[in-house]
Amino acid sequence: MILTKKQNTDQEHAVSAESLRRFQDYTDAIVHVRGVISDTLNVFPDILLDRAAFETPEITGRVVDVSGEGINGIRVELDLASTTDDAEDYVTTTATINDSVGTYRFPNVSWRDEAPDSASADTESATVTIDDPDYESATSLQLLITSDQAVEAADSIVVTRKPRLDFSVTVQGRCINRYTSSQGVDENAAPGIEVTATYKTEDGTLHTLYDQTDAGGGFSFFIQWTDDSPKDFDGFTDALDDESIPEGEDGLFLQIQYDPPFDIDNGTTPPTVNDIIGANASVWDSDDFLLKSWINPNVLPDAVVTTALP
Repeated sequence: MILTKKQNTDQEHAVSAESLRRFQDYTDAIVHVRGVISDTLNVFPDILLDRAAFETPEITGRVVDVSGEGINGIRVELDLASTTDDAEDYVTTTATINDSVGTYRFPNVSWRDEAPDSASADTESATVTIDDPDYESATSLQLLITSDQAVEAADSIVVTRKPRLDFSVTVQGRCINRYTSSQGVDENAAPGIEVTATYKTEDGTLHTLYDQTDAGGGFSFFIQWTDDSPKDFDGFTDALDDESIPEGEDGLFLQIQYDPPFDIDNGTTPPTVNDIIGANASVWDSDDFLLKSWINPNVLPDAVVTTALP
């Protein structure tokens, strides 16, 4: 095949670009030879190129809240020690990876070392930090990564909410009918139970929500509130700052009311005894809870009606 001058030039450019890309992975090398002899085959010694570019296939880890639960959607940065600028090198967002919530992943992390013959040329120090509009972490995570080796951070990064005034959580619970007799204990979901959630916000406003248990006996509420002075349980008697509440979080006093048959019914035959787990014994048909904004959902103890059969 005969190439035109333009085709030949284009091919040379393509080869040169590819050669340049490959050469950038290595340091410069100069080989001295005594001379070139004419009219004979000149064989030069092998050229040893030191590697200058390194890469690790991936860096993974987790971001969790103070209760140890993973959080998705957190912005995470990875900064390599060898870079001189202040900008982050890699950015990602936590997600559910391999069924693990709150996982961050940085694939194909690469760096260069202009002293490739040093013992530490194939290792690099890296810092993982949180840079998120809603969450912050008191510390950063330091990692030592090695070329061609995947890295999984042994420690999770614990984050807390930045100071805020608006809060929301989901509340979930379940109603169960428990029948006891000489034959044993039988438990069944209690569908169709009217459930009322009542809470009072910082300004004294009383809020009431309603739901009905489904076929599995379950119910849920989405609770929203605003607190200009968070870090206490609003609506609770003599609410004060509670050191158990993390920075940036808040609490809320909530009362749950269950309608019949989850109410006082001690005069029936056969006798019925209400046993709402964790409830105030003086109020058989309701229960009081301290909602936590940093836990979502807030899962309430099962409300159980125990019926003694003959």
